[in-house]
Parts: sequence; structure tokens; C-alpha cells
Amino acid sequence: MVLSLVFREETWCFTQGEGQGIQPRDIVCRIMAANHEGSRRVQRRAASASHGRAWMTRHHERRKPLMHAQQIIATHPQVKGNTNDALIRCIEQCYDCGQACIACADACLGEDMVAQLAQCIRSDLDCADACFATGAVASRRTGSNEAVIRAMLTACETACRACAEECERHAGHHEHCRICAEACRACERACGEALRSMQPG
Repeated sequence: MVLSLVFREETWCFTQGEGQGIQPRDIVCRIMAANHEGSRRVQRRAASASHGRAWMTRHHERRKPLMHAQQIIATHPQVKGNTNDALIRCIEQCYDCGQACIACADACLGEDMVAQLAQCIRSDLDCADACFATGAVASRRTGSNEAVIRAMLTACETACRACAEECERHAGHHEHCRICAEACRACERACGEALRSMQPG
């Protein structure tokens, strides 16, 4: 006869009548201990999976856009909620692209082959300046200066295209150039869409 008691994480076995066809105490204990350890492994895997899902959720939340262009421009007293959504998307893309270009230029300066990246650095910095200036001018709603906004959008579109083409030349060797090229292409498209959304004044 075999009696077992599970107390916390330890298994205690008691046997009676060994030698009368009943399994020896040590074999029974090993079987029970193996079952207990298997259960603990399942619990650990479940806990690990839960932790992984929680990390992915937090990581995804951190990656959510933090721009407030849509919200704050909509509150402008002369806008009264009537926003140009294409232009607002362009503002957000301009700031995103400007940051990517600054980071790419800095990463290029850290490369061993920095001399070969001189044009890329120049393109990055020119594009960043154009993006930040365009984002700032396009964010203003007091009064009207659409001719200047259109000129800025055109210049920014040109700068983004040039920077994207230069970064794409190095994308195969430098990941930061690949990422920057993607940001520049997105901003180039956004500038074009914003231009098409504006009627000549």
C-alpha cells in the first residue's frame, strides 16, 4: 500500500507491505517527483509566456505616436475644428523625418568609413533643417501665408527625395541609412499630398 502527501513543493511517500508485489518506495517517489517537476515546468512556461505578452504590450504602447498636432491645431480659435488632415499628417512626418535624419547623420559620423559618408551626412543635415522648418511654418494658423507654406512643402519634398536617394545608396551596409531612407520617402509622399490638398490662395 502506498500513501502520498504533497506539502508545499516537497513530496513525501510512505509505503507498507514492500515485497508483496507493491512498487518499492524509491520508485514511487521518483515517479511522483517527476510528475511534480513536470507540473512546475508547465507553470513556469505559462508564466514566461504571460510575461512576454505583457512586455510586448508595453513595448507596443511605447511605440505609439506621441504627436499632438491634430489635437492642438483643432483647438485654434481660427480653425475651430476644421483641420486639413493631409497637412497635419505632413507636419508629423516632417518632425519624424527630421529626427531620423539627425540620428542618421550622427551614426554616419561614428562609422569607420566616415569619409565615404560625407555626402550622406550633408544630405541628412539639409533634410533635417528643411523638415523642422516646414513643420514649424505649417503648424501656424494665425493669419494666412499659404504661398510660403506651399514653397516650404515643395522645398521639403525636394530635400527628402535627395536624402532618400543618398541614404538608399548606403542602405545595404548601414541599417541607420535604410531606416532614414524610409522616413525620408514617407515625408516626401506626405509633402506631396499636403501640397495637393491646398488650394492656391
